[in-house]
Amino acid sequence: MKPPLEPRDADGDLDEWNAIERAVLRRRSVRNFKDEPVPDHLIRRVLEAGRFAPSAGNCQPWQFIVITDRALIRQMDEAAWAAACGMTAMYQNDESIPAMAGMVESSPGMFDPRLAAGGMPSVARKDLPVSLDAPCVILLAADSRAISGAQLNIGICGQNMNLVANSLGIKACWCGFVVTGLSAISDKINLGPNWSVITALVLGWPAFKQDGMVAREYRPVMWLREGSGAVEIEE
Repeated sequence: MKPPLEPRDADGDLDEWNAIERAVLRRRSVRNFKDEPVPDHLIRRVLEAGRFAPSAGNCQPWQFIVITDRALIRQMDEAAWAAACGMTAMYQNDESIPAMAGMVESSPGMFDPRLAAGGMPSVARKDLPVSLDAPCVILLAADSRAISGAQLNIGICGQNMNLVANSLGIKACWCGFVVTGLSAISDKINLGPNWSVITALVLGWPAFKQDGMVAREYRPVMWLREGSGAVEIEE
């Protein structure tokens, strides 16, 4: 784990982060929000950041569903909670584990065994609502025909939105498990063929200050420099 490496200029002297670098390095996932709505005009600015994200082949394979109705968000939380209870029970039952092998292979993101030790039991215990009590949930849907797949494109799009939300003073958190509660609002959204919700972001005003750069995993970087003929490992 290392903090951000100090910025330096071409001569090796200490430099300063520019505005974009600071926005990226200071971004934090916030999970504690005030009971205060996010104005529509700010939500639209976040959506525009997603709409103008780069995508493979410039397919722009995204669509957004904004939910600010607290009753609907609670219904999604309850549906997701029920799903978490069922999945947690399966993971904890020795007899059901062998039967889950195919599920893990076909949907590794949703049925990854590592979820059983962390977030999923917390959701099942209702330690915290799935949507984190955020006043706004944005579902990110993608066209399955997208070049390079939906996950990559939506990840790029969502990170644009995440960074802009932080820049506006509101905060965001990736909240993919919300998607398991879609059954609660299935009668209200119709995305059409080839489209499906991939993940979600929640937005809100932070309940307390949560800012600043934190250490991250640092892995050796391989450089193949002009004329060297060898791989240089930067530890």
